[in-house]
Amino acid sequence: MLWIQIILVVYLCLYVVKIIEGPSIWNRLLGMNLITTKIILMIIVFASMHNTAYFLDFAIIYAICGFIGTIFLANFMSDRVIADKGKSLKEKPASRHKHKYTEDSSSVSKGKQNGEAK
Repeated sequence: MLWIQIILVVYLCLYVVKIIEGPSIWNRLLGMNLITTKIILMIIVFASMHNTAYFLDFAIIYAICGFIGTIFLANFMSDRVIADKGKSLKEKPASRHKHKYTEDSSSVSKGKQNGEAK
Protein backbone atom coordinates (compact mmCIF):
# COMPACT_ATOMS: atom_id res chain seq x y z
CA MET A 1 0.00 0.00 0.00
CA LEU A 2 2.92 2.34 0.62
CA TRP A 3 4.01 2.17 -3.01
CA ILE A 4 0.54 3.38 -4.07
CA GLN A 5 0.97 6.48 -1.92
CA ILE A 6 4.44 7.05 -3.35
CA ILE A 7 3.03 6.90 -6.88
CA LEU A 8 0.26 9.32 -5.92
CA VAL A 9 2.82 11.77 -4.45
CA VAL A 10 4.83 11.60 -7.69
CA TYR A 11 1.68 12.39 -9.66
CA LEU A 12 0.95 15.25 -7.27
CA CYS A 13 4.35 16.75 -8.01
CA LEU A 14 3.75 16.44 -11.75
CA TYR A 15 0.41 18.23 -11.43
CA VAL A 16 2.02 21.03 -9.41
CA VAL A 17 4.42 21.50 -12.33
CA LYS A 18 1.39 21.56 -14.66
CA ILE A 19 -0.18 24.31 -12.56
CA ILE A 20 3.00 26.38 -12.56
CA GLU A 21 3.85 25.96 -16.26
CA GLY A 22 0.31 25.71 -17.63
CA PRO A 23 0.07 27.81 -20.78
CA SER A 24 -3.54 28.71 -20.13
CA ILE A 25 -5.77 29.24 -17.12
CA TRP A 26 -7.78 26.15 -18.08
CA ASN A 27 -4.68 23.93 -17.81
CA ARG A 28 -4.06 25.33 -14.34
CA LEU A 29 -7.65 24.64 -13.35
CA LEU A 30 -7.33 21.09 -14.65
CA GLY A 31 -4.13 20.65 -12.65
CA MET A 32 -5.86 21.81 -9.47
CA ASN A 33 -8.73 19.42 -10.11
CA LEU A 34 -6.29 16.54 -10.62
CA ILE A 35 -4.47 17.41 -7.39
CA THR A 36 -7.81 17.34 -5.55
CA THR A 37 -8.52 13.91 -7.02
CA LYS A 38 -5.13 12.55 -5.99
CA ILE A 39 -5.51 13.88 -2.44
CA ILE A 40 -8.88 12.13 -2.21
CA LEU A 41 -7.25 8.91 -3.39
CA MET A 42 -4.50 9.33 -0.80
CA ILE A 43 -7.10 9.76 1.95
CA ILE A 44 -8.89 6.60 0.78
CA VAL A 45 -5.64 4.59 0.67
CA PHE A 46 -4.71 5.89 4.14
CA ALA A 47 -8.16 4.87 5.45
CA SER A 48 -7.80 1.39 4.03
CA MET A 49 -4.24 1.02 5.39
CA HIS A 50 -5.29 1.94 8.93
CA ASN A 51 -8.69 0.26 8.68
CA THR A 52 -10.58 3.39 9.73
CA ALA A 53 -13.86 4.27 8.11
CA TYR A 54 -14.22 7.83 9.36
CA PHE A 55 -11.46 9.00 6.97
CA LEU A 56 -13.82 8.10 4.14
CA ASP A 57 -16.18 10.78 5.41
CA PHE A 58 -13.35 13.30 5.11
CA ALA A 59 -12.70 12.08 1.57
CA ILE A 60 -16.35 12.58 0.61
CA ILE A 61 -16.44 16.07 2.14
CA TYR A 62 -13.18 16.98 0.41
CA ALA A 63 -14.53 15.67 -2.90
CA ILE A 64 -17.67 17.78 -2.59
CA CYS A 65 -15.67 20.89 -1.67
CA GLY A 66 -13.25 20.25 -4.54
CA PHE A 67 -16.10 19.86 -7.02
CA ILE A 68 -17.84 23.04 -5.87
CA GLY A 69 -14.54 24.93 -5.89
CA THR A 70 -13.79 23.78 -9.43
CA ILE A 71 -17.23 24.88 -10.61
CA PHE A 72 -16.87 28.31 -8.99
CA LEU A 73 -13.36 28.83 -10.36
CA ALA A 74 -14.39 27.73 -13.87
CA ASN A 75 -17.35 30.11 -13.77
CA PHE A 76 -15.17 32.97 -12.52
CA MET A 77 -12.46 32.31 -15.10
CA SER A 78 -14.92 32.03 -17.98
CA ASP A 79 -16.39 35.43 -17.05
CA ARG A 80 -12.89 36.86 -16.81
CA VAL A 81 -11.83 35.42 -20.19
CA ILE A 82 -14.99 36.77 -21.84
CA ALA A 83 -14.39 40.20 -20.29
CA ASP A 84 -10.75 40.16 -21.46
CA LYS A 85 -11.80 39.20 -24.99
CA GLY A 86 -14.38 41.98 -24.99
CA LYS A 87 -11.70 44.52 -24.12
CA SER A 88 -9.37 43.23 -26.81
CA LEU A 89 -12.13 43.34 -29.42
CA LYS A 90 -12.83 46.99 -28.63
CA GLU A 91 -9.17 47.90 -28.99
CA LYS A 92 -8.61 46.12 -32.31
CA PRO A 93 -9.72 47.80 -35.53
CA ALA A 94 -12.33 46.17 -37.71
CA SER A 95 -11.21 43.59 -40.22
CA ARG A 96 -9.92 44.98 -43.51
CA HIS A 97 -10.99 41.93 -45.45
CA LYS A 98 -14.61 42.11 -46.52
CA HIS A 99 -16.57 39.77 -48.64
CA LYS A 100 -17.44 41.30 -52.01
CA TYR A 101 -21.18 40.63 -51.55
CA THR A 102 -21.53 42.29 -48.16
CA GLU A 103 -22.19 45.95 -47.69
CA ASP A 104 -19.78 48.24 -46.00
CA SER A 105 -20.90 48.46 -42.38
CA SER A 106 -20.03 52.15 -42.20
CA SER A 107 -22.34 52.99 -45.13
CA VAL A 108 -25.16 50.98 -43.56
CA SER A 109 -24.78 52.81 -40.27
CA LYS A 110 -24.54 56.19 -42.04
CA GLY A 111 -27.74 55.41 -43.96
CA LYS A 112 -29.56 54.53 -40.76
CA GLN A 113 -28.34 57.70 -39.08
CA ASN A 114 -29.54 59.87 -41.97
CA GLY A 115 -32.93 58.14 -42.03
CA GLU A 116 -32.40 56.49 -45.40
CA ALA A 117 -33.89 53.08 -45.99
CA LYS A 118 -32.16 50.59 -48.20
